[in-house]
Amino acid sequence: MRNSKPIRILVVDDHFMVRMGLSASLNVEPDMEVVAEAGNGEAALEAYRKHHPSLVMMDLRLPGMSGTDCTAAMIHEFPDAHAGGGSRIHREEHPPRRTAARCA
Repeated sequence: MRNSKPIRILVVDDHFMVRMGLSASLNVEPDMEVVAEAGNGEAALEAYRKHHPSLVMMDLRLPGMSGTDCTAAMIHEFPDAHAGGGSRIHREEHPPRRTAARCA
């Protein structure tokens, strides 16, 4: 039996083309729906409060509030929040801090 409710996703990335590409790729899946997009951490928090997605796809390297800090703030405010993070940076430049924010 198939779940009739789609996975509701918030896509967070400071690059417009990346957000558009991810959203377009995810929205063709019948069990997924991008409910909001954000280009920075502050906008991501507002979008989460408004849409309560079931999953957040978070770029870890954002201007202003980092993706890691944003994820930590989301989880502090919404303990059941689920986020997956990634970035195009080298490990030597910025060691991963995903564990601290409980980011997958």
